[in-house]
Order: sequence, then structure tokens, then C-alpha cells
Amino acid sequence: MRANTEQMEAQIVAALKSIPSQLNPDQSEIAWRNTVKGVISKLGEQHGYTVLGLPESLDREWVFDLCWYRDGEGGKPCELALALQAEWQMDYTFVHGFFHQLLPAKSKFKVMIFRAKGWTQMERYITLAEEIEYAHSTGGTNEIYLLVCFNEDAWDFQIKRIEFSAHSKPVATLL
Repeated sequence: MRANTEQMEAQIVAALKSIPSQLNPDQSEIAWRNTVKGVISKLGEQHGYTVLGLPESLDREWVFDLCWYRDGEGGKPCELALALQAEWQMDYTFVHGFFHQLLPAKSKFKVMIFRAKGWTQMERYITLAEEIEYAHSTGGTNEIYLLVCFNEDAWDFQIKRIEFSAHSKPVATLL
């Protein structure tokens, strides 16, 4: 049975917030990426989705670092529930580039995970939200963006949620 969107989102956010306590500063970028993928992959599988981008099969990425999908008739993908990109380099150009790959995805949840050193750098990255609004200026779709910034100074994920609906203006909240 499918969880409703709100329950699924709450589970995604809780899963993401659990990650920093599982890692330490000395671990590699690969360890971080694999932990993120492992945690979010398990959640997708629990909801009955096929998951691409699993840590044990890194060659199985499909367009995004990780995605959840379901097949329809004839084995053709019919639902992309989550598209996730993660960029650990603290370089805005890289973060921005990977973020742009999420914009055309037709998925309910679009998750961009990145890293920043301190609040100033994090706030710069969070301005990606303005580009989301621009991308949707021709008409909203029912999508939820989760901009997930790992703030090294606070050793925590700061999450900005932006929801687009066909019937209202975008709504942004910090979680």
C-alpha cells in the first residue's frame, strides 16, 4: 500500500536527518554518498519502488544519482517518484550543474543534496530556489523540491522545502 505524499515526505526528511549521526568528518566523499544512497534506497524499496543508483551497484545509476520508479504495462517505467542528486564538492558550479539536471525530471520529489561550510555559503546555495521558481513560471506541476544542505559547522542537514502546485504559488519552508 502506498503511503500518501505527506507521510512519504516526512519519512524522506527523517531519513536524511539521520545521516549525519552515522558519519564522521574523516570519512570520504564516497562513504557519504553511499550512506545517503543506502538510506534513501531502503526507503524507496519499502514503498515498493525499483531503485536505481544503489551503493552496491554504482554502475546502475540512471540519469540521476538515485531514483525511485515503478513499471507499468509491458515493463515500461510509468512513475518516477523521486529523483536525487548529491554533490559533495563545495564548489557552487558543480552544485549548480547537478541541480539543473533535476529541473526537467517529472517526479513528485526532487532532492538536491550538497555541502557547505557555514551559513553564508549555505544561503548562497539555497538561492537555487529562485531558479526552481523560474523553471516553473510557465505553470506549476505537483512537485516537491527538497534542497538538502549539509552544514559542516552545525554538523546537520538544513532542508528547504519548495512545493509547486498547479493551483497555487510556490510555497517554501525550512524544515
